[in-house]
Amino acid sequence: MPASPRLPLLAAALLSATTLALPAAAQIPGLPDGLKLPEGLQRPAAPADGPPAPAAVWTATVEDRVTALAFSPDGETLAVGTFEAVELLGAEDGKPVRTLKTRSGFAEALLWQVERPRFLPSDKSDIERIKDGVLTVGDYRRVTRWEPATGKGLTKIAGPRGYVTGLGVGLGENHAVPLYAAAEDGTVRKWVYDGGARSVGDPTKIVQPLGEESRVPARGLAVYGNRIAVVFGDPNRDTKGGPAFLLDSVTLDTLFPLPEHTRAAECVTFSAGGGYVLTGGADEVARLSRLAGTGEPQPVGRYAGHARPVNAALGFPAPDGEEPDARPLFATGSGGRAKDGNELRVWRFEPEAPKAEGEQADGGGDETAEGPAGKVRDLAAIGDFAGPVRSLALSPDGTLLAVGDDAGAVRLLRVADLTAEPPAAGADDEPADEDSNEDAPDAETEP
Repeated sequence: MPASPRLPLLAAALLSATTLALPAAAQIPGLPDGLKLPEGLQRPAAPADGPPAPAAVWTATVEDRVTALAFSPDGETLAVGTFEAVELLGAEDGKPVRTLKTRSGFAEALLWQVERPRFLPSDKSDIERIKDGVLTVGDYRRVTRWEPATGKGLTKIAGPRGYVTGLGVGLGENHAVPLYAAAEDGTVRKWVYDGGARSVGDPTKIVQPLGEESRVPARGLAVYGNRIAVVFGDPNRDTKGGPAFLLDSVTLDTLFPLPEHTRAAECVTFSAGGGYVLTGGADEVARLSRLAGTGEPQPVGRYAGHARPVNAALGFPAPDGEEPDARPLFATGSGGRAKDGNELRVWRFEPEAPKAEGEQADGGGDETAEGPAGKVRDLAAIGDFAGPVRSLALSPDGTLLAVGDDAGAVRLLRVADLTAEPPAAGADDEPADEDSNEDAPDAETEP
């Protein structure tokens, strides 16, 4: 849970010598008992045992932990959310460009996009500012919009109680911008405003998917087309479950629940083609569901490669010449209270992976329609981060991945280095049955 923005700076100084790793906020419901989930139950090798970690394009640091990342629409600048500020870094070299003084606690959520105004200006400099886009920041009890090209604040939107933990934008018509925010008070809010506007009115819709009496925080939000995925959980009470839901982006009505985590859910993302949704949680697993049309999501299984809470997740674009969701790619970041386990892992779900002769998808019974057969293939693992990995961002062209951690480090990596095809798997790489997987992380251990 982020510290209150009113915490005296002296206290932060006294604690600077201590490594602060904040807490992150089974059987998948709906699957038959004993069903084998082959794609996510193998325990991948620790990062130190695998191939050398890909070299970073550059590494930079900020004064406090990294809480959010976002690339500019042209890919030339990286926004780094931290305590009471957003640092703008050059994507080419990581050098500082400008600091936006947000002054309302940690910048927990960032969204950088080009907004189409109702009327295009005639002044060339104004047109250039529009091309640079608008940076939307979610922090303590508010949402703000900024003009990164000049550092000017555009709009302050009074927000919910607590921190804004997720931002997303929907498909607007003409100049209309549908903006969504998830927050610690358990709400999901929607605004619709004119692109480039200097003011934004009250939310057009506010919902609490867990009910008005619930005090469970919303921990993350993702938008794809007409769907919103939102996850919940209280990282300070991580023996409680972490629910997740799909919402309609127009009405914010709850469409379907997603598989629940046994502890707080921390992050959510869609695959590049929107056909899958992935959630990560403090139970140290990522849960994958397939979205088939407008029907109920089909639980696929879980990825158990991390040994600490899964705090960040991101879908990668498909390789050239491949359908977006033929073999969906994901990056996940982890870390918790313990010193070890601060990792970035890149992996691929292979729904059409061939089964060995006589092998059946459900571990012995007839195949079910709960989800496609397949397995996970690990592509890269980096485990030398000094703090929990909580922030990921992909460049607009899909070639660069930015990674941020609680130690204040920002690392830029080439996606091609992370998604290179590993050596062909041998017999020892075959998925193991859950009951025989002694090395799989225990969801009830202390993160």
